[in-house]
Amino acid sequence: MIKVLVAIFTWALTQVALCHPLSTIIKPRYGINQVATQGVCGIFFGRRDSVLCNPANLSMNSEEGLVFSLVTKTDGDSVEAGQDVLFSPIDKEFLEELFELNSFNSWEAGSMLEFQTPFFYLSYEPVYAQAAFFIFNPASPEISLTTSKQRRINLTLSEDLKYGDHNFHFGLNTFYYERDYFSGSFSLFELSGASVDELIDLKASSAINADLGVIYRNNGVRWIPSFSFVYKNIGSKHEVDSARLDDEKALEPILLYETYLKAEFGYDFNMDYGSLAAAIGMYTDKGIGTYYSDYTTLSLGYSLWNFELLGSYSLYTQTAGIKFSSDSNSVGIVYGRTKALGDFLDDHEDFAIVNLEIYL
Repeated sequence: MIKVLVAIFTWALTQVALCHPLSTIIKPRYGINQVATQGVCGIFFGRRDSVLCNPANLSMNSEEGLVFSLVTKTDGDSVEAGQDVLFSPIDKEFLEELFELNSFNSWEAGSMLEFQTPFFYLSYEPVYAQAAFFIFNPASPEISLTTSKQRRINLTLSEDLKYGDHNFHFGLNTFYYERDYFSGSFSLFELSGASVDELIDLKASSAINADLGVIYRNNGVRWIPSFSFVYKNIGSKHEVDSARLDDEKALEPILLYETYLKAEFGYDFNMDYGSLAAAIGMYTDKGIGTYYSDYTTLSLGYSLWNFELLGSYSLYTQTAGIKFSSDSNSVGIVYGRTKALGDFLDDHEDFAIVNLEIYL
């Protein structure tokens, strides 16, 4: 059985695949803010990668230059597993060790080249890959798998309007993507009469979508919170399989490719020593709003010179991260715990995420 599982996971990696269990729907992206806050960082103003949290942040960001980013994540019982994925070859022995730890495993990695000016933001993702699977029913083993590989180019523009103390910032991110995607389940017995390629039929798609962001700030009344709204994946034709969301054995990602609205409110204070930000993020969708409400997230961030501390809390995932920066690069490390299948599975999974940025 181990050999079959190794073959499946190896196949997923060679396909540069992506997969998400229910509890990691807010997937790590580029920039330590997004990773450590589960994406709830729209009001984290002035950070280098704030445009990734809400495109409207571009109008408040004076950063310029070319940046190369790498991010990788692994779930497992120890951070050592994540380090092995980063720095050691993916071999049979390593995968067998992962399988022995849990019936659920996931992996992802990607790279991105960013060019930012005060007027526009341009980025290219040559690859973003993820893979995750859940093994259930030991008497007659079955596998639930969701995988994807994607490349994407993004262009972001923004503008701001001021009415006295009322500041409105608007941002539009348009992107073209090419993606191969699979989400489904099958039994090990099916492998005896079919190859992995026959059972896992990746669906290819490509399109132009967009994200629309709005930020409101009041500079006159300190107690009024800032608000951030992002309407994600406008024009997307991807539909979440709601039937699979009700299946305790199925891995069906949400808040990933479909259209949804993310709303945040909170504060970002400049202090004598550094800045402190706190926000609450909520997600809405008329079709499966129950699942989205489960991912309401509290995020925190403290920044001082070239040092940042970040963290987040939601019903199924908790994170804590740290970032160090210099004139030439930055390194961010995030540790977290997540429930692999939300309410369906009591076991927790530990994970580690590493984000490296090189300023060119």
